[in-house]
Amino acid sequence: MKIRAAILVATALCSAGCVSAPRGPASALADMGIRTSASLGSGIRSTADDVSNVGVSNAFASTWRLCNANPQLCQPTQADAANFAARQKLAGAINLRAQAVNALEEAYGVLEQEASYDAKGDLQGAVGDAVSAVNKYSDFVLAAPGGQIIGNQAGKIVSAVAGILAEGRQKKRLLEASRLIQASATQLHDGLKAEAAIYESIQGYVVDSQTDARIALYDAGLVSRAQFLVPMSRDLGVDLLNNADRTLDGNSPQANAARTAVVAVIRAEAQAEAERVRARYQASVAALNALVDAHKSFEGDQSVSTERVSRVLAELDAIIDDPQAD
Repeated sequence: MKIRAAILVATALCSAGCVSAPRGPASALADMGIRTSASLGSGIRSTADDVSNVGVSNAFASTWRLCNANPQLCQPTQADAANFAARQKLAGAINLRAQAVNALEEAYGVLEQEASYDAKGDLQGAVGDAVSAVNKYSDFVLAAPGGQIIGNQAGKIVSAVAGILAEGRQKKRLLEASRLIQASATQLHDGLKAEAAIYESIQGYVVDSQTDARIALYDAGLVSRAQFLVPMSRDLGVDLLNNADRTLDGNSPQANAARTAVVAVIRAEAQAEAERVRARYQASVAALNALVDAHKSFEGDQSVSTERVSRVLAELDAIIDDPQAD
């Protein structure tokens, strides 16, 4: 009788914790989270490098201008200090965001394991890492220590995350994990909006500095001049002549006109790249917003639709995969 009673109790527990667990919706949610995190993390370092190195390119361009204008005063110039604090903060924020996105992707991966039959992952560790990484990013970019997801005490984070595994029912574990990951995604969304605002505040400076450095390299004859026309000629479906550089080096009216046109192309491409970065920020924020709404649907026992997240991710991936960005 005792054995039979034990079987009945085990069956009842499994019915409460296994059958009712929303594995399908949780798996769909996790898949959306993995895809979103992967898109957010793609090429993330390139923007940080551009911002970090803009002072170097500015130093080259300003030195070239000085020496070319007055050889007697020619000497190395220091990098322009304009927007230095904002540039440093933006570069630091981007690097911390990369860590947060990676941790979030890991958390979604473990959530997907938990949503599967007989595939338990370390929810406590993965979700805890995601919460901590996003808190660190948020504190840095928002400059508001103490305003983290769980609170400003590490013990609270440990307690909240530990509660996931303390709950015996799988449905409860999935819901608690979703709430914590959703809080992280929301905080990442808010931090990314603030980061985008920092970028917009220095976008003009970055564009001008990169443009001036490219033009200085062009004028100094240190790089192939025709290379700046390659993207445009590719789009137009035409090939540059092998002696295009020689033509641009000439002193004829046609050569001078061509040089002026190349400078215009350099400026236009730098501006277009900056606009792609802005568009990427906007699409990333929209993707996180759609992902947070998917979490809310899951936690409210509503159907989890992948349509909106997929549509926004398609827009984001189109920007990332733009051949003009190569």
